[in-house]
Amino acid sequence: MPEGGINPFGPNDFRPFCKDHDECYGTCGADKGKCDEALGDGIGRPIGDLYETAVWWLGDDAWDAAQGPCVCK
Repeated sequence: MPEGGINPFGPNDFRPFCKDHDECYGTCGADKGKCDEALGDGIGRPIGDLYETAVWWLGDDAWDAAQGPCVCK
C-alpha cells in the first residue's frame, strides 16, 4: 500500500483473495472448483459470483500451468 495508507483499489481490494486463489491453484492435487469457489466466497456476493464464474470458465490454462509441476498426479 502506498505511503499514507491510501488503498489505490478503494474499499474493494480483492488482491488478498486473488493471492489465495493463486496459491490454491499451485497446491498439488487441489480441487479447481473449490479454489474458484473460495475466491468467490472471499470476495463476497454478488461480485464474487462474477469472479468465480470467470475463473471457472477461463482459468483452465492457469490451472494447468500451476498444476503442471506437480508430481502427485
